[in-house]
Amino acid sequence: MTGNKNILIIGIDGMPWSLQNQLFEAGAMPRLEELAVSGATGTLKSTLPAITPAAWGGFQTGMNPGQNGVFDFSAWNP
Repeated sequence: MTGNKNILIIGIDGMPWSLQNQLFEAGAMPRLEELAVSGATGTLKSTLPAITPAAWGGFQTGMNPGQNGVFDFSAWNP
């Protein structure tokens, strides 16, 4: 591959496509709709457990929570 490629990743946590599409149709998010139409979109499979910190940690590292150690937003200190 030659040349520079720009990429923008926008993750909207917890919003189903059905709600997003309703907001697009209502004209509530025209810029995001423009990006979605001109780019690539899709539903991601989550992690186990399917909770926000574990999922984002997996997305950013390419590893599951058992590999990257990200299970929650904070570390528990018993």
